[in-house]
Amino acid sequence: MSKTNIKKNQQQIEPFPCILEILDFLQTKNIQTIIITNGPSTSQRNKINNLRLNKYFSLEQIIVSEEENIAKPDIGIFRLAESRFKLDRTKTWFIGDSYVNDIVGAANAGWNTIWFNRNYKIKNEKTNLLKTKTVFSSLELKDYLFDMFKNQ
Repeated sequence: MSKTNIKKNQQQIEPFPCILEILDFLQTKNIQTIIITNGPSTSQRNKINNLRLNKYFSLEQIIVSEEENIAKPDIGIFRLAESRFKLDRTKTWFIGDSYVNDIVGAANAGWNTIWFNRNYKIKNEKTNLLKTKTVFSSLELKDYLFDMFKNQ
């Protein structure tokens, strides 16, 4: 895919259903949210803006691997987030769609994890090694998070 097509596709992306509703809910509950993303700074930040996530996350609440010279699943990027945002790893949840980069990385850092398995990847011996909540749709993610934080 050419750079022109990538840029055009990035401008047309939409958040998954329920994601903005989830973020609104988490904000009303005063639950700290951040983004940790792998990739080039310009394209990742453009994607965040095109998804309208900049309404929920300031520039400082977004960790981009290229800017930090460290990427998921390296435990160092999770330690950086803990330090920068004063996170207690035992009470921190990480939601990701890449089992290896997101779930393995966050779990190795001692974080709780939710695998957004939107592509219905089949569990195997590697995916059964870690304790993680698995959801298959953004609606299922919404229901799980709303239930988890309903009393906060």
